[in-house]
Amino acid sequence: MQSIKFKVYIGTIFFLLSFILLISVFSSLFFTLQKRVFEETVDRLYTTVVLGARGIDTQDLKTLVSKSENRNWTTQESVKVENSMEYRRIYKTLNLLRDTNPDLILYAYILVPDTDPNFARFIADADVIKLRELEVKALPLKEEISGFNSRYDISLQLTARKSLQERVPAIEPKFIYDEAFKVNSLMGFAPIFDQETGEFLAVLGLDISDTNYNLFLTDVFFVAGVLTAIFLVIIIFVSILMAGKISRPIITLTEAVKRFGEMDYSCRVELDTRIKELFDLKMNYNLMADRIQEYHQHLLELNRSLERFVPVEFLGYLDKTNLTQVQLGDQIQKEMVILFTDIRGFSSLAETLTPKQTINFLNNYLGRIAPIIRKNRGFIDKYLGDGIMAIFPASADDAVRTAVEMALELRSMNQEREKLGQAPILTGTGIHMGTLMMGTIGEPQRMQTTVIADSVNLASRLEGLTKDLGSRILISREVYNHLEDHESFLLRFVGYSSVKGKNERVAVLEVFEADDASHRQIKAAGKVDFEKAVNLYGEGQFAQALKLFEKIDSPLDGACQHYLRLLKEEISS
Repeated sequence: MQSIKFKVYIGTIFFLLSFILLISVFSSLFFTLQKRVFEETVDRLYTTVVLGARGIDTQDLKTLVSKSENRNWTTQESVKVENSMEYRRIYKTLNLLRDTNPDLILYAYILVPDTDPNFARFIADADVIKLRELEVKALPLKEEISGFNSRYDISLQLTARKSLQERVPAIEPKFIYDEAFKVNSLMGFAPIFDQETGEFLAVLGLDISDTNYNLFLTDVFFVAGVLTAIFLVIIIFVSILMAGKISRPIITLTEAVKRFGEMDYSCRVELDTRIKELFDLKMNYNLMADRIQEYHQHLLELNRSLERFVPVEFLGYLDKTNLTQVQLGDQIQKEMVILFTDIRGFSSLAETLTPKQTINFLNNYLGRIAPIIRKNRGFIDKYLGDGIMAIFPASADDAVRTAVEMALELRSMNQEREKLGQAPILTGTGIHMGTLMMGTIGEPQRMQTTVIADSVNLASRLEGLTKDLGSRILISREVYNHLEDHESFLLRFVGYSSVKGKNERVAVLEVFEADDASHRQIKAAGKVDFEKAVNLYGEGQFAQALKLFEKIDSPLDGACQHYLRLLKEEISS
């Protein structure tokens, strides 16, 4: 009888522990998934509302905003404006925006501030015209009509108030029940600015339903419930089976091994027993754990050291988790952005320094530049003495933004050098985008990672071209075409370049965003004439090109001076 009770006790303990672990795991996975799905929903709404705001015709919107008044209109006054061509075009745009994802987006509308900060006024709503038609037919309406210039209570909508007052995009932190429309929704807002003047006009609002969100989580919960039930059956069976075969010391040792297997290398067995076999098992286990923990710590330190020489991102693209998995010949092809940067005149500078000063100078310089690359989602493929070759897998904007920030950091560094009586440092940066082959080369006893492509040569060529043109940053047309926001950078076309041995010529643009204020002003003012002159030069119309370059001649414009020298040499010959 005593033996049976002991089995039940052991089986019950085993069952309860397993059940709690199972529920904890599934609960953790469920809530983690719930959080991730919500974050993705918020990101999707943010992207949609910001891009949607940029797609609104600001001329039509300005016309409608000018008609809005801080007073309550009659239905007839609102209908009159709603029948205008400007309103109907805005109405059509709102419906097109909603139709991009009709199962997700409930409402699309445009608001302007009211004199009372607790209220806003509707300029347009994607449902107004349809509801007006139902109203004329005397059919029942499921919601109120948000007519033109009608007031909207936003006293409890902090996100809407923030977007209207601060003129920035804003998303609700959670789904909120809307009493007026009887629905759980997540609201997002983005300001609309005049495309010509930059004047704030209104705010675009999008409300999305929680229906799809809840359906997805319900399906996940159902699947989790089924799996939980299956695992419970398995646990009960195993509990009954193992209850008669194990004892408390064995359970203690098993739990220790489990924790150790989950990488808790500090876990040790504390077992008070006089049975020699169990005592020996405990001692041997703890001895093994000590040695494995020491070896694991050594491997961690070794791996961290090796990652300083091989970018961890490189391993990721080769589908490897650590260096021990890398084999000679591993390779992958992928379209990425390549950035080359180099210090001009470094050889002359190094001649004035001792070897120790040279190394210290380079480490100080690279220590300030490298973090900028990592911050913008790039990684350094290799250091080239005084230069850097970096890869940007995500976007062209990351690479160009990095080049600008590096130039600004260099300006700060030069200010520090000037205070110490040291000469300023000049750098050149070239950026190109293309298909790269990343892989390992060498032989079994000595290998290294590398990047091979014509795109690499062209990026290096652009970096070298910065010296001829007196530019800080040059990018190819391919990079320009992949910029998500061209207006974020000051750019101008400066000509064509090619890689040695290749017939294809590539259009080159200068990024002068990081130039001094005087340089930026001169280049921006003469941009149209400069680009026209470059095109004339490319067409062989040297006399006409010379006239234009002489018109914008400035000692602060290195590219202009470069072309003037070439043209004078060409014409004189």
